[in-house]
Amino acid sequence: MDAKKLILPLIILGFAVVLLFYSRINQPESFEFRGSIINVDADVITTEGSFIFNDENSSAVVKSEPKKVKIIVNGNTKLTRVNANLPFTFEEIKNFLKKDGKVPGATLDREEKNVSVEELKSDLERYGKIDITVTSGKNIYGKNSFNAGTITYFLPLGIRE
Repeated sequence: MDAKKLILPLIILGFAVVLLFYSRINQPESFEFRGSIINVDADVITTEGSFIFNDENSSAVVKSEPKKVKIIVNGNTKLTRVNANLPFTFEEIKNFLKKDGKVPGATLDREEKNVSVEELKSDLERYGKIDITVTSGKNIYGKNSFNAGTITYFLPLGIRE
């Protein structure tokens, strides 16, 4: 009689374990997030953007639906600002446009610098909108907040002085 009472709970428990295992197998993995900064407060960056993951069947990059996410910066986070400038002066650009209406393609002058959260906050106040790419060593897909491994952001394209 006691064995019959144990069978139903064991079946339910077994079903729950299989369901949990199946849901973990089918969960997408993402180690990258791209978005726009909404706010910088101490060591938390509030952003709105998408989790990025590669399609296993192709080389296509797939984005999740946009989501508001808090990115936590800690002592291990590498924060990099990328500043790219056209390798022409404003006068050179005006002359190109007068001559044939276009600026020739060129390699951008690119400068990368490790910065602090305070410098990022200052750049956000100065430029108004900054897009970032964040990576993590752990699966961050669908998380509302996560610790960042690296954060890279680009300043608006500039013109050489």
